[in-house]
Amino acid sequence: MVNIVQHSLYLCFDVIKTGDYTAMAVNLIELKHPEDFSQLIFQYRRKSGLSRNQLSILSGVGKTGIFDIEHGKVTCQLETLYKILNVLNIKLHASGNFPLEDNQ
Repeated sequence: MVNIVQHSLYLCFDVIKTGDYTAMAVNLIELKHPEDFSQLIFQYRRKSGLSRNQLSILSGVGKTGIFDIEHGKVTCQLETLYKILNVLNIKLHASGNFPLEDNQ
């Protein structure tokens, strides 16, 4: 389970803009609170023109799970979150003070 904690989390997103054209833009968004993550998922789903049912079908995540995340549930399985982010074309990037070590 993932517990979204009250620390700063910086995410980079590939955003698809629709209309007369399609363009890609990369935004850096800082998420400090679980509600920020919930709002992000909700807003990107709405901007994509998807209902919860459509996102559920495309991601393989239940409608209840999507509803819970959008309404501030602070725990979920990491796999569930990645399925939703993938459908919404949101890419997750992490940065920190320490480089990752090779697992050899």
